[in-house]
Amino acid sequence: MNAQHRSDRVKQSGFTLIELMIGMTLSLIVIGAAFGVYISNQKIHRTNQHIAAIHDSVRVSFEMMAREVRQAGGTPCGPKGVSNVLNERNAHWYTTWRETGLIAYSGNQAIEGIPFGSQVGQRVVDTEAIQLMSANIAMSQTVLSHDPASQTIVTQPGSGIRPNSLVVMCDGESAVLFRTANVTANQVTYTVSNDPKSNCTGNFGFFVSCSNADIKQFAAGSHIAPVTAAVWFISHGANGQTMLSRATENNSEEIADSVNSIRTSYLTLDTSGNLSAAWRPVDAIADWGNTRAAAARVALTVEPLSNNSTSPAPQRTLTFVANLRNAVN
Repeated sequence: MNAQHRSDRVKQSGFTLIELMIGMTLSLIVIGAAFGVYISNQKIHRTNQHIAAIHDSVRVSFEMMAREVRQAGGTPCGPKGVSNVLNERNAHWYTTWRETGLIAYSGNQAIEGIPFGSQVGQRVVDTEAIQLMSANIAMSQTVLSHDPASQTIVTQPGSGIRPNSLVVMCDGESAVLFRTANVTANQVTYTVSNDPKSNCTGNFGFFVSCSNADIKQFAAGSHIAPVTAAVWFISHGANGQTMLSRATENNSEEIADSVNSIRTSYLTLDTSGNLSAAWRPVDAIADWGNTRAAAARVALTVEPLSNNSTSPAPQRTLTFVANLRNAVN
């Protein structure tokens, strides 16, 4: 009877305290390892999402930049000489019209209003920049009438022309760059005065000087378009990363983060219209006033910041080649 009782007690006995502690320890190790793998996978997933978002942002800005390069120097009426009647003509980069609408800056060349430095928004030292200028063909509108006496232009509705802005008006013979005064509905006015933000003459024909410009009335069917003038450069961002930024006459904005360099080179035309045999880097072009570029090759290097020193984020270089449509026609 006693033997049977002892046997039943053995069968009913559970784990010892040591066995429970060992089992719990092993369970914690397994759970901890699984949790570590989960956290690691989450970090990798977030990093990949972040990098993908950066690349998508860069691609969008990349296309925007490529479009401005292709349109550089363009007007709604095709490539031709543009009379610049601004009081501030040649005083600022955004009021200086050049034939190809493009100027490139090497890593040590300064740009007005975009200083080198280490503060947020300032240009990163030893990085190239590219300046582009054109009439915005996509926003051009047809001129219904032009009255030089009242300095008034009537356009089709919805022209997108703004007050106190730079515009180009053109026809099949000539084009003129000037600054608007007021815009009401589809009526655009301009002024002639000594004010820097005005025009030196209302004679919009062939321009030699403010006192020697041909009188011209643009006929119905001519075109008017706002001017796009921008500098693309690398700046310091608020989050500690370098940024692809775009400056205009009135402001500067961050376009895409994690871009740390712009590299450009050009196929140029000589005075006889012959194309250069090889791509010329920015440093090889000393005078953009007398240089015509037929094509540009632009490379943006993207490298997101990584919190993992042993596994840095991958570096990518995006490159496009664009013909400057208004330089080769």
